[in-house]
Amino acid sequence: PIRMPTPPPMTLDELIAHIAAQAKLAATLFKISDNSGQVSIENEGTAPDIPKAALNTDDCFILPCPDMAFIFVWTGITTSGVERNQAVKLAVKIKAEMVKF
Repeated sequence: PIRMPTPPPMTLDELIAHIAAQAKLAATLFKISDNSGQVSIENEGTAPDIPKAALNTDDCFILPCPDMAFIFVWTGITTSGVERNQAVKLAVKIKAEMVKF
């Protein structure tokens, strides 16, 4: 599967707008991780080419689905509280941004 590049460094608001715009086109899986000591967001793939193996127990994932107007949040069993908190906060912000389009 082809993995879209992670966007260049941008502000949180710019990143949320970028993710919302991308999510309006196709369901896209984003990984939320704090393995580096900072929360990072990476593009893991776009439907229908999202590999099941992308979901690991150490991270959280956000899957905005434009056809259903839903955002799914998946939390791995060994994720930190910070990752879980950030994933839910980002999902809410992305959903609000998706409504604007």
